[in-house]
Amino acid sequence: MKKLMKLLLLVCFYSAVAVAQNAPTPTDNTVLPNDAMVAKPITASEPTNNTAPAEPITNSDLSITGAYVQPLIPGQKNTAAYMTINNNTKQTYILTGASSNMVENIELHTVLMQDGVMKMRPVDAITILPGQQVVLQPGDFHMMLMNVDTELTKDSLVPICLEFKNSATICQDVPVVDKRTDTHNH
Repeated sequence: MKKLMKLLLLVCFYSAVAVAQNAPTPTDNTVLPNDAMVAKPITASEPTNNTAPAEPITNSDLSITGAYVQPLIPGQKNTAAYMTINNNTKQTYILTGASSNMVENIELHTVLMQDGVMKMRPVDAITILPGQQVVLQPGDFHMMLMNVDTELTKDSLVPICLEFKNSATICQDVPVVDKRTDTHNH
């Protein structure tokens, strides 16, 4: 609860400063205390890599589009999942985790540039501001599926449930689609 209050105060502070300066809220994936991240909103005119085979799902508050899981690289047990999460409300949603019965663990990750080197690191949460969307995509926010216990073949489905801080859960069968152009990209 204390983490949530700090996060909400920080988001309110940034929003108040932005309004006072007649500027947009921070959208540069600023690292917030306790590893919570505010995701960069995108507009409909911005292209994404998520040209989705998965059927969109909606629970009226949140919708998921463009979801897919990369197939496993031979000899590897980890892979990544990508999607767009749309917040269709006037309240903030905080993605805190995900789960699947086909993997040992799913971690939320981001990619940051540190000392001229791109580094992947886990985050505790991803904040989705009201009326915004978050794109989980290669080189940015994504989900790492750890210790996959079944073979992921093209067109197979991986059941993934997204877990939000306000107790909302959205589950979807996500197709396995190979969109890699670089085997080190996840």
